Amino acid sequence: MGNYTIILPNEKAATYRAVTLIIACINLFAFGYLYIKSSNEKEGVAACIGAILVAFALIQYTFVLSKKQTLYLNIAFVCAGIIWLYIGLYLIGLLVVFFSFFGFFTTKPFKILFSERGILYPSFPSVQIEWKEVGQVILKDNILTIDLKNNKLYQFVVSENDNNINESDFNLFCLRHQQ
Repeated sequence: MGNYTIILPNEKAATYRAVTLIIACINLFAFGYLYIKSSNEKEGVAACIGAILVAFALIQYTFVLSKKQTLYLNIAFVCAGIIWLYIGLYLIGLLVVFFSFFGFFTTKPFKILFSERGILYPSFPSVQIEWKEVGQVILKDNILTIDLKNNKLYQFVVSENDNNINESDFNLFCLRHQQ
């Protein structure tokens, strides 16, 4: 096989989900409060649109279990941020937009790609590790170990459910490229 992709479990997904729900609720209540207290028609309409948008995305995020649920909420956050900017609350708008872009990166699955060229490690930004920098790579008992020659060591617990990789074939592939 020419390359291997190993999907790592996202250990921070539950934390991100809780923070996302809290920020969505804060946005919903802030838009609702602004709609009720607004004396300006422009602000009132924008706040109403923002509240409806965030409420719809929040309901979808909470009750619909699919892979696209975070995408819809992140898009709603971008739109909410634009509405905050339109209303004139620039700091809130920029923070909400920043959080939405942060969400796009945190919800991506962490995949390590092993190819003929080297190892593509999914940090931000992605790091390409050449085989000449690698001391040893071992996948044993669902633990992936990447030992670099510069004394850096990466270890990950790999889920069997997400990865159908024959350990011996993978280890032979890596051993061929380390030499």
